[in-house]
Amino acid sequence: MQTLTRLSAALAIALTALALAAPTVRPAAAQGTGEVPLVVAVLDIQKVMRESTAARAIQAELEEQRETYQAELAQQERKLRAADQDLAADRPTLSQEAFAERREDLEEQATQLRRDVQTRKEQLEAMYNEGMTQIRQALIEVVAEVARERGATLVLSKSQVVMASSAFDITEEVMQKLNAKLPEVSLAAPQ
Repeated sequence: MQTLTRLSAALAIALTALALAAPTVRPAAAQGTGEVPLVVAVLDIQKVMRESTAARAIQAELEEQRETYQAELAQQERKLRAADQDLAADRPTLSQEAFAERREDLEEQATQLRRDVQTRKEQLEAMYNEGMTQIRQALIEVVAEVARERGATLVLSKSQVVMASSAFDITEEVMQKLNAKLPEVSLAAPQ
């Protein structure tokens, strides 16, 4: 969720920068001087990044990857526990050197398992970030398209707006176009 918040903040900044690139507007004077009138739209970025078809597909894919890995991890942990129990049972018959050697081997296996867990966690995080980046890029394009269609010169993130009429909200329209443009995201499977 923290990554989603960072992505939403980055998208809000990108949309604000897009809006700031528009000419300076003085609404009262804009009518007769050829300046661009201020037309505002509001977008619930967090909702789109959470509920779009592609975002849901990413969540489903990551959950599937997590479940698969959890099953593999549980099997490896069971093997380590069994090996530890075997070592404890064999301790009376082993020399101190043989016991220490087997104990060290088990500790190395446990350390490697912890490294594997961390690596897989990082891979899943990278998959998530890659997918959300693809969504964010497509979202910026869709927002620009909807803004052009509506004649909006400023698109604000709903999280930054205290109050606005629902007539300004373009969230559902953006969501529909984003779902059509990017129904799924291809993620690189972890090694």
